[in-house]
Amino acid sequence: MLGRSQLVAALLAVAIGAPVLRAQEQEQEQEQEQVQEQVQEGKRFVVGVTLNSMAIDPTTAASQQVRAQSWGMQFDAGLHFKRYLFVGIDFGPQFLSDLATFTENTTGGEMKSTAALTYFSAMAGSRTRPFRLVSGIPAVALGLYGGGSVTKSLRSIDNCSDCRSDDIDIPGGAFVQPTLVFGQGRARLRVSDRYFLSGEGIRSVISAGMELGGR
Repeated sequence: MLGRSQLVAALLAVAIGAPVLRAQEQEQEQEQEQVQEQVQEGKRFVVGVTLNSMAIDPTTAASQQVRAQSWGMQFDAGLHFKRYLFVGIDFGPQFLSDLATFTENTTGGEMKSTAALTYFSAMAGSRTRPFRLVSGIPAVALGLYGGGSVTKSLRSIDNCSDCRSDDIDIPGGAFVQPTLVFGQGRARLRVSDRYFLSGEGIRSVISAGMELGGR
């Protein structure tokens, strides 16, 4: 059996050791919280691919002999930092519905022209962390960005270096873009509506697709 002095020493050790152990646990918890905050506030790289519908000013479309609606894709990359800030770049090839096609005889036979536009953009803005609007539905993040686009558009025959080609003038310009991102995993659904302020060339680009990368 333990002697009285040994029992007292054991009780003192427990009394002294418990607060020390608790302090160590609290310190570890604080370190873990700091790491999590650093991850949340750190830089997070994301990439995206979407399908989109582009609307063109009818007057511009008529003058360039294309229809005012087109379909295409967008490929983009961006960086989230300081928890709520975002910067990104993208490019979007669009397949125009051409009203002024031409044909030429080539080494591959008679071929018909097509019309296409590609926009190149940069933007920046803010985006919330994901939150749930209603219980039971995926979390959503809200973004609002501003930026600008330049365009390159051409009417030409594919894979023909010596064939005729015509420039098409459909400008981009400054835009604002509200965005919704659904989900919290590494793959998320993204929907956006890019509205061009001048509206003299591209009027809007509505996109829906996937975003991959840091949460």
